[in-house]
Amino acid sequence: MSHGFNTNQSIIPGYKLVHPEYGEVFIYTDGNQRMGILSYLSEQSNDSNFTVPVEVRQVIHRDKLLDYPLTQQLIDEGYFTSDDVFKWFDNAFWFLQS
Repeated sequence: MSHGFNTNQSIIPGYKLVHPEYGEVFIYTDGNQRMGILSYLSEQSNDSNFTVPVEVRQVIHRDKLLDYPLTQQLIDEGYFTSDDVFKWFDNAFWFLQS
């Protein structure tokens, strides 16, 4: 890629969320500026093979959410409920429902 942006050194880390009804979505936790630049460059490019370099740090399945020790600890301590956990997870898929 030109314009001073090196895609080989700008991998965007994130998580793949897997929902039994809505499929998969990649959620990035860092890289808003890089994602914005890549989105802009993608729109300007005539390259149909343009890709965004990402790294999936963990795959998280909806049906396993309550199996994480930290999740269970925070539920037990009253910070949120199991219903909250599923609502927050499902929120990442809201755009797929429309």
